[in-house]
Amino acid sequence: MQIGNKKIGEGYPCFIIGEIGSNHNQDLNTAYRLIDMACEAGVDAVKFQTLKPNDIAKMDTPANVYGEAEFTKGKKYWHEVLNDIVMPYEWHKELFQYAKLKGLIVFSTPESIEAVDLLEELEVPVYKIASMDIGYKQLLERIGKTNKPVILSSGIASVKDIFDAIEILRKNGTNEIALLHCVSDYPPKYDYMSLEMINYYKNTFNIPIGLSDHCEDNLLDGVAVALGAKIIEKHITLDKRNPGPDHSFALDKKGLKNLVQTVRNVEKAIPINEKLFESKNRKKELYGRSIICIKSKKAGEQILLKDIDFKRPGNGITPKDVEKIIGLTLKNDIEKNHVLRWEDFQ
Repeated sequence: MQIGNKKIGEGYPCFIIGEIGSNHNQDLNTAYRLIDMACEAGVDAVKFQTLKPNDIAKMDTPANVYGEAEFTKGKKYWHEVLNDIVMPYEWHKELFQYAKLKGLIVFSTPESIEAVDLLEELEVPVYKIASMDIGYKQLLERIGKTNKPVILSSGIASVKDIFDAIEILRKNGTNEIALLHCVSDYPPKYDYMSLEMINYYKNTFNIPIGLSDHCEDNLLDGVAVALGAKIIEKHITLDKRNPGPDHSFALDKKGLKNLVQTVRNVEKAIPINEKLFESKNRKKELYGRSIICIKSKKAGEQILLKDIDFKRPGNGITPKDVEKIIGLTLKNDIEKNHVLRWEDFQ
């Protein structure tokens, strides 16, 4: 799978996404600063959400239906909450251009066919599909017809939902698809994360698998990469104390840098490095044990069990060969504490 100038899959670095989402809080300067933060941390891409307040819930959906929170106070309906956090359509072009200038891949999660039309005008290289939209056939068909790569989130979707979504996307022209394991809790508990799903999805779908993670730290992202995750997505924020649904569990500047460092360090630690075996041999000579003769002996004398001990360094005859040397005759005189070697014997 390829997104922009990045290849995703076995043998390629993990693709790291900084999810800006709604954490700009409808402040354009904040959106710019989040892009700068992502660039400085070394992520591969930033992602937004493209929607209008009435795109995802019916108009009379109560503001507190998804839980009481500070950012819902004073609002009667959910679309009123969204009205204060969605990114205006007119911001997309300048923010996308800015992210590209910073060397980042930039894309979005569209929540309507109209949103896809806008993103097509901006020539996004990939689409993210939220798990709540995996059953939204019309949206999948529209995205599929772009022939662009797609990243699916498993979230609330069943395995059958995922199979069906992949089939719709492929039937309509999208062949490059990745799937992110995701737990739709904010933040989730460790014992709920079920990271074995990464391997299950790899074996089931035979496509690149990643992790969309809402944990407040980066521990499980490193574990996911070790398990074979090829994409990591995390929400980012300038300040975890900001009002809004996604700030509290998002990564701040320090956390995002740590994420990138964690992922890259785990990637370095996974492949077998031939230098490991060179190091083993060197250290074996330093720290291993050899058979030593604990007394001076003359040429022609035999080595007896009472003459030997087993000590460092490890560059002589190994202790496991002790039975082979008992009774052998020395070729030359040796001093006390001599490290025995095969060439010492006749």
